[in-house]
Amino acid sequence: MKSYFDILTKINECWGTINRIFQREENVLPFLIPGRLIWVKDDYNKVDYGWGIVVNFTKKVINLKQPKRQIDNVENGKPQVIIDVLLYLDKKINSWNQIQPGNPLGRDGILGIVPITLGTVS
Repeated sequence: MKSYFDILTKINECWGTINRIFQREENVLPFLIPGRLIWVKDDYNKVDYGWGIVVNFTKKVINLKQPKRQIDNVENGKPQVIIDVLLYLDKKINSWNQIQPGNPLGRDGILGIVPITLGTVS
């Protein structure tokens, strides 16, 4: 049983390494064309938005007003790639004023353009 757990841990570490390589700016930018489907997942808040459509991307300097721990892969004063993605969202926001993914089977949501960082692309 221990060896099985060790193998699972190693596999998860490998996927983490692959994602970090994939999310590097120089590896992603050539493929960020409008219309491309990307999977959007916020690992920090444990929210999976599912598939989204790239609308546009820009490179901007972000001045943080929130603590750094709440925004993934963002450093003050350093240019970040911001990707505008069309996502299916819930009509209501949660108690922390955060958007939530909609339920496509329930058809209770709306389409919205959401700016995301490279850290949320899976």
